[in-house]
Amino acid sequence: MLLVKKMKKIMIKENDANQRIDKYLKKLLCNASSNFIYKMFRKKDIKINGTRVNEKYILQKGDVLEMFLYEDKFNELTKEKDIYQLKREFKVLYEDKNILIVDKPVGLLVHGDANENVNTLSHQVLSYLKEKGELDISRESTFIPGPVHRLDRNTSGIVIFGKTLVALQDLNEMMKKRHHIEKSYMTICKGKLIKKQELVGYVKKIENEDRVRFVKKDDKDALMMKTIVKPIRTTNDFSLVETSPSPTLGINSVHGSSLYASNANVANGSRLIPYISSTISKFAYLADILTAFAIQTFCPDAAPIHKIS
Repeated sequence: MLLVKKMKKIMIKENDANQRIDKYLKKLLCNASSNFIYKMFRKKDIKINGTRVNEKYILQKGDVLEMFLYEDKFNELTKEKDIYQLKREFKVLYEDKNILIVDKPVGLLVHGDANENVNTLSHQVLSYLKEKGELDISRESTFIPGPVHRLDRNTSGIVIFGKTLVALQDLNEMMKKRHHIEKSYMTICKGKLIKKQELVGYVKKIENEDRVRFVKKDDKDALMMKTIVKPIRTTNDFSLVETSPSPTLGINSVHGSSLYASNANVANGSRLIPYISSTISKFAYLADILTAFAIQTFCPDAAPIHKIS
């Protein structure tokens, strides 16, 4: 029996546009080697809108991608998305077509680790979006909504997800430039803090681990950290404080960014305030009390700060 290669046609959707075609194909044909993909370009087995292109072509929404591939070969080189049906443990603070902002509970990982790789916040969000019919699970789609940042397992509070490729790219860029998106945390510390302070410390990355440790200022490769600490409520023994990065770090000036949630009006994500009015004996049972309770975004030309808390 003579097998004839057929053109596999894919319409490029919004969430797969605005990226190089080779990067798209590496995600699409995830089981193929890079050599296999670039060989397709050299053999002119890839076309866009009927015209052969090279690997640097930037995909546009509505482009028709054609590849000379058997259907069974295409299925072999791609894979179905693993979308687990999970119980939702997070609360939705704000959502529109571009972003999802959630309140992560204590004990839930944002991403998987060696001990837990299924029931994570990221997978719960995908399950949530699939139930709403807002997740493209076809083989032809390469985009998966994802978090812009992470919180530790025992830290609760706000996590931002990009629901579209453009939103995720923009939000990631804002995070990289620092102070375009700022996160504020609440925690309880021992002692009575009576005024706002700037705390300075030094850390060093632990080799081969995704962790840091505190070191002395003169330690080799020590990195300085500055944190603003502001008291909210105090007793004689404990203080509820708000913490945020110090603006004196001077890392990248604010320019040219805004967040899609500019008019968001959502519920307060803090769960620490009620504790401060309780009897002090209760604090002995609280561990790892830290919550990301607010985010602020800075707009161009000194526009107002947008805040979600």
